[in-house]
Amino acid sequence: MSSNGGDCKKLATYDASNWFASFNYQDGPDPTEGTVDYVSLDEAKSSGLTRIVGNQVFMGVDNTTWTINKDTSGYGEIDIVESYSTLTNSFMTLHTKGECSFVPPTNSNSKIQTGEVSEQDTNCQLDAGNGCSGVGPEGAYGDPFNAQGGGVYAMEWNENFIRIYYFPRNSIPADITAETPDPSKWGLPNASFEKQHGGCDITSNFPAQTIYFDTTFCGAEAGGQAWASYGGEQDCQKLTGVRTCEQFARTHPEVYDDAYWLVNYVKVFQK
Repeated sequence: MSSNGGDCKKLATYDASNWFASFNYQDGPDPTEGTVDYVSLDEAKSSGLTRIVGNQVFMGVDNTTWTINKDTSGYGEIDIVESYSTLTNSFMTLHTKGECSFVPPTNSNSKIQTGEVSEQDTNCQLDAGNGCSGVGPEGAYGDPFNAQGGGVYAMEWNENFIRIYYFPRNSIPADITAETPDPSKWGLPNASFEKQHGGCDITSNFPAQTIYFDTTFCGAEAGGQAWASYGGEQDCQKLTGVRTCEQFARTHPEVYDDAYWLVNYVKVFQK
């Protein structure tokens, strides 16, 4: 959503009525080197990996939502919701090809977001590591997220800032439901990347974006050493008794039964 306050005009709605005509199901390799095979829309339909359930879009084994600019000369990626393994909070992260950094103020009187930001996660450049990242609230991912019936993730994006919000099912603002979103009434975002706090030209680093829904297993983030170290005493190697992520992904297909998206809609507004 590109806005600054109310009076937003709806540009597009993607839901059960037009989802398959609006999204491309890519069957290329995983850029994060995960243990996963992406399939075309036809194959996904025929194998039951995607379908319409009631008025909702079902996408099997698919749980990361992000946007990306396809032109690599102006690469900018916005991870709206991203998480791993058994975690119950989400990460909201930016990645750029060009120079870009955000350093939120630490003074409690000038707080701009509710989520925590690691001192190591303020450089957004791809070759710098984790990107600029904010941490979403507990319950915004995993089992608690499912138990409460999901919720709404919203992004507000203009030339001065990128802000990301999460609202649990029982706390969705009425203006979102009424399709008259007014972020000025939503309180502090979970993550706020503001041009005035850091050094980032948002317009040049984040050109027009494409919305992606993506899931991978293992790979750069959850495979390798992360399998045995992520989460301390609750790391995946101890929880599963399996030595590597790749081995687990290939030999335990039963865990995929409940791995799916059930999407009501994606809506885009502009002021």
